[in-house]
Amino acid sequence: MILYSERQLKTEYDLWVHEQLRIQKRTGVKFEIPDIEVFRRDVYEPTLEEVYKDDAF
Repeated sequence: MILYSERQLKTEYDLWVHEQLRIQKRTGVKFEIPDIEVFRRDVYEPTLEEVYKDDAF
């Protein structure tokens, strides 16, 4: 299990939403922007697992 703070999650979510909106504005492609819990389960935690999977403690 990888520990992270709610503040860190919120910061990453805000950045992710900002980038999605920036891409929408530039390309006209509409994204479905999920709530923070969907972001946590489907984007953030899997990304952390991928980054830290080879780190042995």
